[in-house]
Amino acid sequence: MEGTLGPRGNAAERRPGTPGDPGNAVLACLAAGQFGEGLRHYTDLTAPSPEDDLWGGQCLVLLGRRLEGLRLLLQARARGLEDAGALVAVAYRFEGEVERAGEVLSGLDGTRLSAFGGAVAGRERGLLLFHAGRLREALSFLQRAWETAAGDPVTGHFLGSFSAALSLVLAELGRDASAAEYASLALGRVSPPQRVPLLWARALSRVHTGDFGGAARDLDEAALGATPDAAPLLDYYRGVLADARGLWPEAGEHYRASAGAARQARQPETEFYALLRLCALSTGQGDLDAARRHLARARHLASGERMAAFLALRRGALLVRAHDPQALPVLEAARQGFGTLELTRELGLAHLHLAEAHLRVGQADTALAHLEQVADVRHALEGGAVLAAELRGLPATLDLLRDSARGPFPPYLDVLRRDLEALEAGLPPRLTLTTLGGCGLTLAGERVRLNVGMARTVELLAFLLERGEATLEEVQTHVFEYHPPRQARDYLHVTRNALGKALPQLGVPFDRARRAYRLRPQGVRLCWDVQEVRRAVHLGGEVGLRRALGLYTGRFLPGSETAWAATVREDLEWSLARVGLETLETLQRQGNAAACVGLAQRLLQVQPLDVGITSLLVRALHTVRGSLAARQELERASQVFQRELGEVPEPLLALRRDPWLSTH
Repeated sequence: MEGTLGPRGNAAERRPGTPGDPGNAVLACLAAGQFGEGLRHYTDLTAPSPEDDLWGGQCLVLLGRRLEGLRLLLQARARGLEDAGALVAVAYRFEGEVERAGEVLSGLDGTRLSAFGGAVAGRERGLLLFHAGRLREALSFLQRAWETAAGDPVTGHFLGSFSAALSLVLAELGRDASAAEYASLALGRVSPPQRVPLLWARALSRVHTGDFGGAARDLDEAALGATPDAAPLLDYYRGVLADARGLWPEAGEHYRASAGAARQARQPETEFYALLRLCALSTGQGDLDAARRHLARARHLASGERMAAFLALRRGALLVRAHDPQALPVLEAARQGFGTLELTRELGLAHLHLAEAHLRVGQADTALAHLEQVADVRHALEGGAVLAAELRGLPATLDLLRDSARGPFPPYLDVLRRDLEALEAGLPPRLTLTTLGGCGLTLAGERVRLNVGMARTVELLAFLLERGEATLEEVQTHVFEYHPPRQARDYLHVTRNALGKALPQLGVPFDRARRAYRLRPQGVRLCWDVQEVRRAVHLGGEVGLRRALGLYTGRFLPGSETAWAATVREDLEWSLARVGLETLETLQRQGNAAACVGLAQRLLQVQPLDVGITSLLVRALHTVRGSLAARQELERASQVFQRELGEVPEPLLALRRDPWLSTH
């Protein structure tokens, strides 16, 4: 038997029942993707051969009964069939036990492997190298395994699995055209279950190149043939697509589903990357506590250099948002990790986040140097869709690229701006909820018209966005606090129906399990002006303050007298004043009085009775325009306080007594 399964044996030398036997019914069912039928054939055998154990064990593995399948594969190997060892490694990898899979592969006797066994072993070695982040080494193994599958009749039954693995690594290396070509070639000649990984591999390449429509079609087709084991990855890739299209609530739903299903299916690698994507979404939305929770769980699952580099990237981005000084060294560690692993696209992502970090601390020259590295990566990949998608979550860098009037702007970086424009042009329409200075709904710039009251509808939508979800009682109590409960319930249902007719892209479903309503945007990018201002406030510093003041167009729901709206209104104004005062104090220490004047005047339009901002404005005016301008501003402010509060605060009275105010 050992000789008949050697790599140099041909079909004539193999006895019936070896892996090359075309009459093996279990193999035929396995190749056709009929795993249940193959298992039935196996259990009907009275004296199964080692080869029958091999194919029956793999049917069990693919049916999710991995422990039973592993027992049969180990039995086949113990009976002298070394090919079974390669499939044992597959079973361990499916369970996330990559170290054990590596040990099994290291113990294989290559002289006793058939072409099939050698190809499977090579593919598994390639996938383990991929897991470790050594993609270029992985590519070599996977290409050789694919070549065997393309020429060997037995291995060719499973061409899809070899092509999918090769396509995935090519896509991660930025060679998306080749990745899609390998996947497309195999799709025309494989069984339905083998089509699923090929489709999501091609979908990933299409996301990388900005072909979102093609990616969506591939994932829809994959969903039709996906087994339960494929659910975590399918949801993950749906999340990646929604993420790239700017459909962040939808992306979050898919990532959460992926992480949960992966945890149940014991697929730790998929869970890890889904959690990191959730961390990135939460970081971009300013929900730093949620981001930290996702990161903590992902850290527990991490293994290998590749995961460590991704973990550092997302941790560094979180630390940037938290204004933590450790952000830069953590992001530098991510950059070094991706550089060592030769992950070109990820190296570009690290440079993007480093640019954001340096911009937030006023180091524009260093930020521009990192952006030039990003442009290098973009040209190396011959496409910038992934980089442009990441840029949308980096407000300081985004503002810099969109506003080159701030200073000298390297023409070399224009490609990044063009990629952003190209990405935006192909994204779903933007649905904007306006609640600052007025109320309204617009879809793709056009006003949405409802047959119910716009002001109350907008307040309801804002309340659901603010709370995430709300019970009927909460809606009645807060949004309709001046109406009887029955009238409030009726108005809620009328509003839901009106929205369903005028704006089907924005549902307000009722979750019976949670007894709560929530907003569910479908196929549109929902933008709420309050959230945009809050993100700018979280950005902090002069960049964040200028962005927040530019977005703040007036008081929150100025026509509403409800208590919850008043609370949001006051909190938003307070947060603007707080970050404004911190920024003004920093600018004053830096000697930038001119910037202080403009920002303080704009802040006082939001919070006219803020003593700290008023004092800083008076001092800055004294520096920039002299004592007369400072005294005039102090007198104006004193009159405002006297009129509104009936007295002038002591700090302003103290300013009047200071001798410096009389000097030029």
